[in-house]
Formats: sequence, structure tokens, C-alpha cells
Amino acid sequence: MHDIITDSVFAYANAHRQYYCFPASGRKHKTGFETLFATDCQIAETALDAWWPDWRDAPASVQIALYSMAYNLGLPRLTSFIKMRLALGRHDYAQAATEALDSKWAGQVGRRAEDIAALLAGDYRCLEQIG
Repeated sequence: MHDIITDSVFAYANAHRQYYCFPASGRKHKTGFETLFATDCQIAETALDAWWPDWRDAPASVQIALYSMAYNLGLPRLTSFIKMRLALGRHDYAQAATEALDSKWAGQVGRRAEDIAALLAGDYRCLEQIG
């Protein structure tokens, strides 16, 4: 896995840890968070390898977006993004972004979906807010 992906996903997870079942008060020790994060990252990579084996060849912004989705959704829910997966297979990242936003998930997660769609389309600006 590329360092930019690890750093970006970790920064996103750490900045939004209330979404990851960590108390906003920060009572968890950082080492505990990092240990859980590392395990979850391995699970996300395995899910992506199963769902779209070519994900590592995609542009870095697309890798970050997919990694974040796999980290949060897991393989069973990621597989429901059939049209997005087809667009990714064609390297049509703009259409993949559209398909991500045209989902029940996007309505449930709000801004996270907008950030993921931006990354799929090659826009890194959402990462600047967490860096």
C-alpha cells in the first residue's frame, strides 16, 4: 500500500474518529487506535483485492477513495456498488464518482460520500481540510 493512502486514510479516520466508534474525548490511547487501525487496514486491502484487483493501478486519489470505502463498508456492502465497479473497470472515474453519489449509502453518510466522489474524480481538496 502506498504511504499517501495510509497517511490520508489515517488522517481522515483520526480527524473523524467519532465515525469509527472512538469517543470524541480521546480517552482511547493512540497506540490502541493505531493497532485497531492497522488491523482494519489489512481487512480493507483484502476486501479491495477481492472486489477490484486492479485498484492499486488506479490514480492515487481513486485508491484513497476506494480504501476509505472498503475500510468503512467492508466487502459485503462494497459489492453492492455494481455500477461504480463497472465504471472503475472502464477507468471512467468521473462516472464512478457519479455512481457513488447515486446510492443509498451517499444519503446516509452525507459529506463523506461527497469527499469520496471528489477523490474518485481526482479532486484532492477534501484532504487539505484534514492534513
